[in-house]
Amino acid sequence: MTAAKRKRAVLDDSYSQFDQVNGSHPWAEQVPEGSIQYPVRKLKNGKVTYFNFHLAKEMELLPEDHAHRLNKKLEKKLLQNFCLRIINEYEQNEGVSYPKTQMRENTYMATRYLQLQHPDKTGRTSGDGRGIWNGVWTSKSGTTWDVSSRGTGVTALAPGVVKAGHPLPSGCEDYGYSCGMAEIDELYSAAILSEVFHRQGYHTERVL
Repeated sequence: MTAAKRKRAVLDDSYSQFDQVNGSHPWAEQVPEGSIQYPVRKLKNGKVTYFNFHLAKEMELLPEDHAHRLNKKLEKKLLQNFCLRIINEYEQNEGVSYPKTQMRENTYMATRYLQLQHPDKTGRTSGDGRGIWNGVWTSKSGTTWDVSSRGTGVTALAPGVVKAGHPLPSGCEDYGYSCGMAEIDELYSAAILSEVFHRQGYHTERVL
């Protein structure tokens, strides 16, 4: 093997950590009534417009000496693992199917929790209305990270779905908070503000 090929092999292997964030999460097993499981498909034609290299290295998803520059192999790996859309109840009822090559192997959970804007205020029909949990990651140094995504499609826990009384397709805005999507300016704002808070010593969620 030439030096160039060895370097490429090491680079490819250095991105394999992301494959372990694959939808599996102990919460789904320990509290089965606390979440809804969804099949998930990979979206085509995605593009990475933001990536937090500092956080990725802190999580030990990337080696310390990795350049703070997005290359094609890293972008491909990120899109494979994070450019996702759930197949929700609407699509399931309509019999919508996708090629096996587009499907992720595991299901991903949307968690139930109390949201005061929901009429019943019991937490049974509220929670992750447009998000899923990508999984859990434990670094070699022993720190455990929960990883989740937003804008991955509308779940049965969205206020608009509860208001409608029946499943809705992702992107539907007929019932208020029911589209399941996320605006890119909202995501940029969350990414920037979370890092500002973090660097000021405030504990908060961060955007990878």
